[in-house]
Amino acid sequence: MADVPVVGGDKNTWGSKLNTFLAVAHDVSGSNGGKARSVDTLYNPSPGTVQTDVQSKIRKTVHISDFADDNIGTAITAISTTLTTLYIDKPITYSSSLVIPSTVDIVILAAGSMDITSGTITINGGFFAGYRQVFYGNGSISFSYGSVDEVYHIWFGHTVAGINKALVSAGRTTVRVIKSMTLESCILIGSNQTLDLGNVILTANASVSDPMIRNIDISAGNSNILIKGGFFEGLGATQTVSKAVIHFKKVTDGVLFMVKVNNSGSYIGDADSAGGIFVEDSARVKVLNCTSNNSYNYCGLYVLNSSHVDIDGGDYINDTGVYGNSNIAVNTSPYSSVTRTRVINSAGSHISFNSKNGRVLGNLCIGGAQSLGFGITTGHDSSIYSADNTIVEGNSVFNMKKYGILCQGDTTNKVVISTNNIVGTDNIANGSEYGIYVSSDNASLIGNNIENVWRGMYVISTTVGKGSVFNNNSVDLCRDIGVVLSSERNTLIGNKVTNSTGAGIYVGASSHYNIITENSCYSNTSPKTQTKGIDINSNNNIVKNNMLVGNLTNGFTNNAYNNIIEDNLTDTNTNIGVIDILDNTGTPSVLNLELAYTGGTTLITNLINGTVGQVLTILSVHIVTLKHTAGILHLSGGLNFDMVDGSSITLRRIANGVWREVSRLY
Repeated sequence: MADVPVVGGDKNTWGSKLNTFLAVAHDVSGSNGGKARSVDTLYNPSPGTVQTDVQSKIRKTVHISDFADDNIGTAITAISTTLTTLYIDKPITYSSSLVIPSTVDIVILAAGSMDITSGTITINGGFFAGYRQVFYGNGSISFSYGSVDEVYHIWFGHTVAGINKALVSAGRTTVRVIKSMTLESCILIGSNQTLDLGNVILTANASVSDPMIRNIDISAGNSNILIKGGFFEGLGATQTVSKAVIHFKKVTDGVLFMVKVNNSGSYIGDADSAGGIFVEDSARVKVLNCTSNNSYNYCGLYVLNSSHVDIDGGDYINDTGVYGNSNIAVNTSPYSSVTRTRVINSAGSHISFNSKNGRVLGNLCIGGAQSLGFGITTGHDSSIYSADNTIVEGNSVFNMKKYGILCQGDTTNKVVISTNNIVGTDNIANGSEYGIYVSSDNASLIGNNIENVWRGMYVISTTVGKGSVFNNNSVDLCRDIGVVLSSERNTLIGNKVTNSTGAGIYVGASSHYNIITENSCYSNTSPKTQTKGIDINSNNNIVKNNMLVGNLTNGFTNNAYNNIIEDNLTDTNTNIGVIDILDNTGTPSVLNLELAYTGGTTLITNLINGTVGQVLTILSVHIVTLKHTAGILHLSGGLNFDMVDGSSITLRRIANGVWREVSRLY
């Protein structure tokens, strides 16, 4: 046994003694067991041997060519758990399963490669190789999580098969694609996997009908999938794809991040398809800052029968499909959202959101030459596409040819449309028809700004379309009417309607029981354009405290009965308007009337639909005669009353349907 230097002794010789001691291998007791070996042996072992004791804490380096038959199995057995870097410096072949321990790093040199003909090699230690193919054969590689930072597809070949093998081998480790290619088949990604496509371009092959990429198990589903980056280049009209370019089906907790799709082709199969990105039967999927351009036939992004799908950011441009398609569509997918996207030039709806309890927030929609089209639609004529309790807020919608925002459907209720900015176009032939169009119940339109459309806000009477609230909206420069009510039980409060060419607010003949209060309707242009402030054409409405000055002809017109009209400010009332007007017939109805203007010059012989005790004052703005008839119209002196402009008469109805004169003013 070599001497160990003595601490504090061996003056002038301790260094030599230490070197002598270290030149011989020892066991942990300091004994070499009679087996002296040189240090050279530790780093240059004979084939099949390796140092295992004192120097085991220092990483060794060996080459596969140092071992018999270049056999990696033999090398790993000999290395055992010793910290070792194994260099693959030549092509090798292996045909069995093998586990490489975490203590062994594999480095494949420029001349090296591994042909795994069968079995699986599991790599638990580090792995290093250049950007080229290093794995061949029908066998498998399995990287333990943490053994490498990323798995490069090109290690398995620059093909879709190489990408798919890399995904299978990587497990939870990110797979990175580093070179552009034409996809000869479909990329398949499984659960707990990340695919980083970076800036590569993946071009479609026209003969391939599968999606360009999808999750691997569309029957049982997959979870925890992340795809980031990549530019998928379709072939437009010459490409047919099944479902979509990118298809997530039955995916839970999936993410698409900064994925771009261009020129997606036409679909094949059923109508539930999308040209670009399709999320189907999935939950908690996020589509973040993605892009779909030039979707040839169907939607750029389509979400169907899913839940909690969040679409945030990104561009969806030039959906050129047949009428009715959308750049973004979300159908029967509750608790989903579309936020902060830029959507341009759709052939149908820019954003079609037909799902309950959703959010459409802060998007920019811009119509173009091929837009037919709609900005944002919620709900659908079909009963399955309800948009109950959805919020449409803070969006900007420009240059739509049809509707800025459409809320519809007989099963859609309580949609909130708030603080949106909708601006049409001056081109009447191609210009916007409606700013906001409502044909569903109980919608709330709050704080929206609408400019330069044909009609600003329109609520239509169908079996639904009732009970909506219009509050604090601004409507300007409509080419016809500012606000149209054609349904019942709506409330308009605090709205400003200016510079329309028709009426500011128009209440249609079928629109009853509305409350219209504290609105401002006027022209502030020179010359004035808005003909009327409020035009009432139905019964049983309350119209109070509105400011109706500065209109071209009438501040207010009332062409119906039984309306409560109080304290409206108007400066132009050529047809009077603020008091009910009798029918221009011989027997006008006076149901629930206390004060009314004459409606024309027709001889009045009876007043029908009155009630016992009713007191009625008639103000004349015509030359018209009330005919005395005992037992019907009992007038003073038993004589007819020839009324002129400015005269009036007050009557009370007594028993048996008789009206008796109380007083008159000539």
